[in-house]
Amino acid sequence: MVDFLRLYQPILERLRSYREAMQKEITSLRSSLATVNGMLEVSKGIEGLAPRVQQLEADGQELEGRINEKMKMANKIDDLFNRVRPFQTGSQGQMGRDSLSDVLSGMPKDLFPDTPEPAKEVTRKAGSR
Repeated sequence: MVDFLRLYQPILERLRSYREAMQKEITSLRSSLATVNGMLEVSKGIEGLAPRVQQLEADGQELEGRINEKMKMANKIDDLFNRVRPFQTGSQGQMGRDSLSDVLSGMPKDLFPDTPEPAKEVTRKAGSR
């Protein structure tokens, strides 16, 4: 499962950002619904606005439908992240290091020369002056 998560990590990141954008949209839709409901309450008290009341009721139902649809999608995304979370917590910190070590372990050792110690390097510089 950890290999699967490594492979699909970019997709999960995009899905996470999509979820955040969807949450903002849901908040905006709820605000619009509250506005429509307020207008509906005011319109019901005024005679002669029956067509407007019907239009506002239709708009309110449409907004509720869109909110419910987006909430279902958000819940599915949350469910996916809840299922994936146990596998991510143990490997989150080591993911970059493990992938680098996997790549480096397949390479020949002669490509990595020994790094000189800083003390030896200082003495060479002093001797060459």
